[in-house]
Amino acid sequence: MMKKLLSVLVAISFASISFAVESATLNIKIKKGGIESSQYPVKRINENTVRVTIPQRAIPANYEWFEVLADNAVAQKGEEGFWIISRGEMGTFKCDNGKYVRVPQLPLFGMKNPRETFIGIVRGMQCDMSMVIDAENGVYKIRPRWIEKRLGYLPYEDIVIDFVTLTGDDANYSGMGRTYRKIRLSEGKFKPIKERMKTSKALREIATAMPHRIEPHGFLALGVRGKKGTFNFKPEEVEGKFRASLTYSDAKKFVDAFKAAGMTDVHFCDAGWQCGGYDGRCPQILPIEKALGGEEGLKDFVKYTQAQGYQVCSNSNHTDAYTCSTMWSEDYVCKRADGSLFRAANLTGGTMYYICIQRSWELFIKKQLEQTRALGYEGMLYIDVFSARQPDQCFDPRHKVNRKQQAEAQCRTLAYARKLFGGAASECGYEHCLHELDYINYLGRHMLYGEGYGDRKFSKNAYYGDKTNYNPLIDRIAPLWEIVYHGIVLSNPDKFTQGYRPKGSTNFLRLIEFGGRPIRYDARYTPEIIAQYKEMYDAFQPLKHLQLEFMEENRPLAKDVYLTRYSDGSEVITNYSMSDFTYKGVVAKARDYVLIDGRKK
Repeated sequence: MMKKLLSVLVAISFASISFAVESATLNIKIKKGGIESSQYPVKRINENTVRVTIPQRAIPANYEWFEVLADNAVAQKGEEGFWIISRGEMGTFKCDNGKYVRVPQLPLFGMKNPRETFIGIVRGMQCDMSMVIDAENGVYKIRPRWIEKRLGYLPYEDIVIDFVTLTGDDANYSGMGRTYRKIRLSEGKFKPIKERMKTSKALREIATAMPHRIEPHGFLALGVRGKKGTFNFKPEEVEGKFRASLTYSDAKKFVDAFKAAGMTDVHFCDAGWQCGGYDGRCPQILPIEKALGGEEGLKDFVKYTQAQGYQVCSNSNHTDAYTCSTMWSEDYVCKRADGSLFRAANLTGGTMYYICIQRSWELFIKKQLEQTRALGYEGMLYIDVFSARQPDQCFDPRHKVNRKQQAEAQCRTLAYARKLFGGAASECGYEHCLHELDYINYLGRHMLYGEGYGDRKFSKNAYYGDKTNYNPLIDRIAPLWEIVYHGIVLSNPDKFTQGYRPKGSTNFLRLIEFGGRPIRYDARYTPEIIAQYKEMYDAFQPLKHLQLEFMEENRPLAKDVYLTRYSDGSEVITNYSMSDFTYKGVVAKARDYVLIDGRKK
């Protein structure tokens, strides 16, 4: 059936007629067996939308993976069009063979081919999905897939996917993002920043401000970060190993340096203040380390910073656990399907384990949020990791949860944080809890890895991006996430665009094109560091009002020149090329950008 379907699509690839998705094929890979396929019809929802529903009972217990392939989600090498997924990874149909698999931030994907331009919106089992794009003998396919090794269970609900046909001015990736945004806003979970600001003092204070993460105040010097092996330290084994990076008295000087430089529209995210410092004795937060100034020193720093006119709030960790914590217990740690503890990495506190949020909420998270608020922190509470990846399922029989249930626990935590502090934040922008967040520190490492730089070269600034590290199927990263959520959730595009990025660097230009907020992680306040931050601050000032606007369009104007258009009519032309470019009589200098301010039209 699949070969027949592909041959039909290839045969009509240059036909002039268009038609919507009419059916979808469920492919099930059986463990130690082959692939079983069955076709499902779609149901029309409205003029532009059809829906396919795969009953959860259709998936057998011995599946290795299953996927849902729409009949129009296929293209031939050389055809006009592209594929795209939620972070904006996109590619034209240029390869004979290749494969790209990604866990997506949003349950959204799209394709434009000679037959149709459409988006797919996954509405069932979206917390567990992966996206697969491949080319095989010149035939491209894009579809969501569910992999048993990642799930560890059978589907807990039907798989529902809506396919929305786009035409006219919407038949491009900007139209895909706008359409998805309209759908999400119509559902009522998400509200624009402009609307939320009316009732949120915390959001009003930071909506056009530049964030700075004070990182870290201190850490455990155990020497195991990034090393191989297991390092399960007992609490007594780490006594005396704490190292202070920035005491609370020095942190006040840090704030003074910002104010003296004229950087008044800034908000601070305070990291590493907890017992054991950054990635230290989690989930424990108290007592505050005496080497930093103790609890009274912390409260004094928070009060002082607020008195200078700055919002300062906590960088909290309600995701990790280390055996060196006096609160350590295997009870609340996530369990894998085989019953083992869910260990993740070796960081400054030793081997880190992920906790079950559902179990930990009543045990200690709720109380810890209240304890953190009592320290004086107010504004945007930042919680590490919550939106950085799909939520973790837990197989402990005493508190077994699937990913959807864990997502609900994360949302409950963030909603309570918003109530206590005024707002909430996290990282990477996975959608399962995004409606409870006000800002995202960064949206991933796609550009960082794709443009030739790994973590160890993070500080390098490129004038010529070496894109050889992108998957061969990928042509570029487009701001699809931003077209959906800019003006709803504040963000920075990538680790590639964080920190000091000098004018003319590819990193800086990516930040501009994608409408991001500059952000730096640092505990230093030397004149050189402050001067660098001031340079980024000054560059942001003429653009900061755009944080309140929807991003309506992004498209190439010429090779290495891109237009980004906002809902207030503002247009930003980002010129990555080595030659000046003129648009509507306005010149975008080489390796620079120009803003056509919609407020002045």
